[in-house]
Amino acid sequence: MRTELKRNLCLAMAVFGLTAGGAQAETATVWSTDFSSEKVRDLNPSAKIVAAPAPATGKLLMLSNGGGRTPAWCAAKELRLAGPVTVAVRLRGKGFAGVGPVLNFNGYFRVGKNYWGVEIPGTVYGTQLDETKARTVSFNILLAPQPESYSFDISGQWALKETNSAQTIWIERIEIMANGPAASFISRVEPDKTSYRLGQTAKVAVAVVNPTATPFKGSLTLTELFDLEEKTDAATGAVELAPGEAKEFNFSWKAKLPEAGRELRVTLLDAGKKVLDTYTDFYGIAKDPSYLNTMAGGVIAPVWNNRYNCSYVGPASYAQTLGFIQFNKAMRLQRFEYFSWSYNELAQFMPPKDEEPYLGNEGIWWQSFKKFKNQVRMLKEIGVTPISYVNGGLWGPEAYKLYQKHPEWFLAVGSFDMEWRAKYERRNEFEFMQNKTPFFYCYFNPVLPEARRYVADQLIGIAKEMGFEGARWDVWNMSVSPGQKDMFGKEVAKTAEEADRLTAESLAAVKALVAKEVPEFTWGYNYGGPEEVEKTPLIIAEKCRGGGWILDEITCTYQEKTSPFHYWDAYRDRIVGWGDHIRQLGGIYNPFPFRRGGALYTIDHLYEGIFRLIGGARSYMPGEFNAGAAGKQGLMAFRYSDVFFGWSLRLQPATQTLVKVTAPDTLWWKSMVLLGTGANGRPRAIVHLVNSPPVNEVEENPQSLVRPPVKDVVVNCGPQNGKKLPVKAWVISAEPATPDAEPAVTATVLPLTRHGNTAQVTVPWVLYWKTVVFEY
Repeated sequence: MRTELKRNLCLAMAVFGLTAGGAQAETATVWSTDFSSEKVRDLNPSAKIVAAPAPATGKLLMLSNGGGRTPAWCAAKELRLAGPVTVAVRLRGKGFAGVGPVLNFNGYFRVGKNYWGVEIPGTVYGTQLDETKARTVSFNILLAPQPESYSFDISGQWALKETNSAQTIWIERIEIMANGPAASFISRVEPDKTSYRLGQTAKVAVAVVNPTATPFKGSLTLTELFDLEEKTDAATGAVELAPGEAKEFNFSWKAKLPEAGRELRVTLLDAGKKVLDTYTDFYGIAKDPSYLNTMAGGVIAPVWNNRYNCSYVGPASYAQTLGFIQFNKAMRLQRFEYFSWSYNELAQFMPPKDEEPYLGNEGIWWQSFKKFKNQVRMLKEIGVTPISYVNGGLWGPEAYKLYQKHPEWFLAVGSFDMEWRAKYERRNEFEFMQNKTPFFYCYFNPVLPEARRYVADQLIGIAKEMGFEGARWDVWNMSVSPGQKDMFGKEVAKTAEEADRLTAESLAAVKALVAKEVPEFTWGYNYGGPEEVEKTPLIIAEKCRGGGWILDEITCTYQEKTSPFHYWDAYRDRIVGWGDHIRQLGGIYNPFPFRRGGALYTIDHLYEGIFRLIGGARSYMPGEFNAGAAGKQGLMAFRYSDVFFGWSLRLQPATQTLVKVTAPDTLWWKSMVLLGTGANGRPRAIVHLVNSPPVNEVEENPQSLVRPPVKDVVVNCGPQNGKKLPVKAWVISAEPATPDAEPAVTATVLPLTRHGNTAQVTVPWVLYWKTVVFEY
């Protein structure tokens, strides 16, 4: 096996744990502690070993919120492990409330005496802690696929900003559970890419371990699951392992329609066809993988930023780049945008050959063009679609040269600073200081064929030489405003209507020129909010056409008290309604989160993610609160992409009468009913059930308090167009199916009964968000 690559990849996969292995294999408790052998003592002023209160016996680890890091809780050595491992912590607590983070685990599985280890992705949330009732919080980790001897240690880091000694956690027991020694098991399933375009070859490596003292013969079956119940047989193969052997088996097949997030289910059978183990993983299949981009860093912001920012704007070392690539692979990311990396933007994206390194990112960063090209190549190799940011302007020395040669190509808009130009020309001298503002900045006249050809050639160039598969235009995208003139005083567009038409025509012309050379090149744009396109219907229609990625940047300000959308019900209707409009125009909706990087409080981050996904948005950093019981919502939307992103979906007015929900008014649903068609071609009615935030204003709930679950929600659905009633129904969720269950991405069939001229189902409980689908 490729041990070192697998081991490095383990780190990111352990942190985020998208895979779910060992569902059928025998699992065993390989190590545990209940602190019974410890002496009652103080570890430090806020951590103690104490006797359990009567009538219970034994000892507990008591942690009081003194802030900062806790002492080590326990340690273990010589644990022989491979593949999926679960760390389960049984605990109680008092003084906590809300869905916000309380305590982060600092736990590691380490190999030998090296510092290298796999970090435990552990966070305890306030909603999990009860003083009178202990509960088990589990964290899944994915270790290297081949068995190795690990040591284990764990401590804690308080996540609360303020200390409070009255806030206390009691830990009763810590267990490590892993595949047992009695039967062979799957230790890793690894697709070579996060996404596949239609016709590409999917390659999957499956690692199997035989921990027994006898040879093993059996087989593996690989099945693709998509939509609610659709599946295809992908591959099968024989398996033979010697006693104690770990081995990798490789499979491949062609990626085929339909476009959808895929769950790959791998089953290990013995010679008698008995199921020994199952293991699931995920990847996307699409013409444009951006269509499926929802899975990202969740709420683990420090890890996300460390992995993400090294390739966001600035230069990165090879080690940083490798970590970034492994992180994106583990997260099954579908799309990544390189922001403002270019030399002179549309004047000349790629630097001259004699400038290595060159000044990129609007003249801010010195970076290696050779290394940057390698980053893009590495990203493509794992299936992530690399997108180039395009500012739209022309700047710097190449723009200045082009203007001198062809002043007739330019609008009378821009800026210049000849004093700064003189300094910029000495950029290779030691005293040179970077300056973000370009010394020369201007725009093309977009209606000129020569300008359109020049822009198209620049984009074709970065596609062919660098491997970019799309571009997202920001400030200027072949646009002209009413009253703008060229450099000779000729007015280009007299009215707003004419400017709208000419901009749309110019944009379409460039797209057509690029498509002749690079047919799969994709497009994205800023200025996608309703406030920005009210008077430019032709421009927004052209931007959306063919799956345009539409960035709605204004939403990042909606937490402000001056915004009418800082009320959750208003935000809900704005995001869901506009997302439906963009979908109907053929676009892919991408609204920014609050404050660009997410709201101040966990509760706000949770609900903004919910409403963006219901609106069909491809969101980075959606809610990923496994320990907070909200579950992996981005993965849910990815896995059931037809339900959340299908092109056939149409939002229904709040006054619709097809679907009716019987529940308290605090359960929102009326403005979140959609009609659509499944992958099997059958009509559907979809209703999203959201247990609303207890405070209706964004960022007015610092404790992140939540409502109690809504129980026994009755949903009725009538016939569409006077035809037959629904014949089947499912509830889709990322949160637990029952109060005592763990969060899991599932689609569960609901019993369907007839009540009058409607079909009726009952959803047992809604914690935050569940989705009911009726099929006709």
